[in-house]
Amino acid sequence: MSSPSPILETNHENVTLTCAVEAGNPMELEEVVWYLDGQVLKQLPECNGTSGGNSEESSNLCNEVDPSMLLLQDTTKSFHGNYSCQGKNSAGWGPESRKEELVVYYPPGRATLTYSPWRVIKGKPLVLECNVQEKGRPSAINDRFTLVTGLSQNKFNVAEPCCGRPGYRTALGGPDWRQPRFHRKQVKRYRWHRGGRPIADVVSARWTINPAGLDHRANFSCRGFNDGGEGEPAGVRVDVLAPPSFKYAMNQYTGALYKSNNISLSCTVECAPMCSIRWLKDDEEIRPDADPRYSIVDRLIDPQVNKNDFEAIESTLKWNMEAWEGQRLDPARDNAQYKCRSSANDAGNSVESKTSFAVEFEPEDIAVTPAVVTVEENHTPGRVNCSARGFPVPYYSWRREQPSKDSAKQHNRSSLVLSSTSTLQLGAMRRKDSGRYLCEARNKHGAVQTAVYFNVTCERTGISVHVARVRVVKRFM
Repeated sequence: MSSPSPILETNHENVTLTCAVEAGNPMELEEVVWYLDGQVLKQLPECNGTSGGNSEESSNLCNEVDPSMLLLQDTTKSFHGNYSCQGKNSAGWGPESRKEELVVYYPPGRATLTYSPWRVIKGKPLVLECNVQEKGRPSAINDRFTLVTGLSQNKFNVAEPCCGRPGYRTALGGPDWRQPRFHRKQVKRYRWHRGGRPIADVVSARWTINPAGLDHRANFSCRGFNDGGEGEPAGVRVDVLAPPSFKYAMNQYTGALYKSNNISLSCTVECAPMCSIRWLKDDEEIRPDADPRYSIVDRLIDPQVNKNDFEAIESTLKWNMEAWEGQRLDPARDNAQYKCRSSANDAGNSVESKTSFAVEFEPEDIAVTPAVVTVEENHTPGRVNCSARGFPVPYYSWRREQPSKDSAKQHNRSSLVLSSTSTLQLGAMRRKDSGRYLCEARNKHGAVQTAVYFNVTCERTGISVHVARVRVVKRFM
């Protein structure tokens, strides 16, 4: 064989097979019958003397044909098989040579690519299947076995000549094959691409991706390949969907100062295909076209592959304070529950986030009960209660009002705090403890104060008077 076996179909090679006589007399072959897998492939020369035209020219042409050589042009997979030959010289026909294999490698056929499920959801599995009906040679599906032989370089399989008939070998017939040994080698069967980039670590027909993400929203392709080359690829576009889910939901509680001019609520929902957002107040939909006190602004957010964030919609509900009565909120009637609710899409159901909205205000209407406390010295006064309105609910502190700035500087802030609740309970008091005591109510929006006066009086005591009789002696000079 003019080219070593195996050969590649993709190279479009010409291969010459030679039927060589090893013994016989004469050594020249007059006719050769060529066999492929036991069936007659060709008998050379193809001159039978019956064709029309000049017989002398035909005879000369036949004489120029060497029947011991067979040319296989543009070798394809159909030429793969076991070849043998049988020759004839002037003494007669010799025996058929041993069969020798011509191995033709060719690539797998065209692939088909499918995936499941047909609706791919973010965070769920994605399975791609590459199917190749024509496996090629060597097979792109099975394991490959490498044949390793011991070779005797100068010994050929020769048929014993008889009665002058030729003994011969084919050029396909190589050295003797010793006992073969097979080494198993796993073949890389498939090549995958995602977004035009090769995926080196996936070589099987099935590719399972779990979980599917934004970077799997891409074009996928696969093809079979073997030592004979690469087959035709198949491609498919996978669109990964994302059910509605909150990227940013609202807090359970939202407070706003009654006189604020900048009040809004916001939520962001990831969803593919894109969804819409509605706002509800106490389960009633807010329609800015019918209620000018509100406006809604929506903004679309592009996907971010590096964060695996799909497209999203950000919706903001704004209070138009100019349209509210007195351009401020009323703590008594404007508390409500607000909801941000998305629509459903092909990937999932709607989602909603809710917040309890409350109007906040600084403490006011502070009062102490009683406002004046009179207590005898060395006695314990009754409790004094302090109350105020405000939201968030105020927290309280009690301090004694210092009579002068100088005396106030002698105490740090913590030493002046007598109570951190709304109730003031003092111990036994002395005359010097008389004075004003301040109650402060405070929240994050402000503070307010009022005072109670403690009047410490002298302690009551029993008084006895003793009168002694005095005798007056008058002396006369």
